[in-house]
Amino acid sequence: MPPSTYIEDKTYTGVNFTQEKLPLSNFDQCTFVECDFREVVLSDRYFSDCIFEGCDLSMWNVAKTSFQNVNFRHCKILGVSFDVCNNLLLALHFKNCNLSYSTFQKLDLKQSSFQACQLLEVDFSGCDTSGLNWADCDLTRTLFQYTNLIACDFSTAKHYIIDPEINPIQQAKFSAEGLMGLLQKYNIEVV
Repeated sequence: MPPSTYIEDKTYTGVNFTQEKLPLSNFDQCTFVECDFREVVLSDRYFSDCIFEGCDLSMWNVAKTSFQNVNFRHCKILGVSFDVCNNLLLALHFKNCNLSYSTFQKLDLKQSSFQACQLLEVDFSGCDTSGLNWADCDLTRTLFQYTNLIACDFSTAKHYIIDPEINPIQQAKFSAEGLMGLLQKYNIEVV
């Protein structure tokens, strides 16, 4: 059942939510600055037009949580299963974040963005990421499997490995240096 209370335009600074419980509520235009959410269960909450700045959100549980136009900047978000959050109107924006070991399986991410993020071993299997710009992202060992990559921009991304036989990549952009990430499965050498 969705929360019936609303918290609007509130700023939380330096709060340790591993010790202080975040209310079960709808959060609208709230800002969280340098807060600690490590391993916190945030199930069934609604975040709309919120900002998380410099927070540690590693291993937080976001089952059935809604994120509508939520911005994460300079956050540590390790090992989070975003694939269990509410997909309705999902819009996540990550800038300069470390999202390593997280999962986004089967989510519609067309309204989301990733900029200058570290995405080590992140799972995007079955996602629709069409049209995304992976600007300056490190995609080391990130999994793209049956992922819609149509019209994505990988021109400034690095360390990606993408199998064009199982991932649609029509109209996607790649740098010349990154082409090996499309050919790796063929075990060829480009000189």
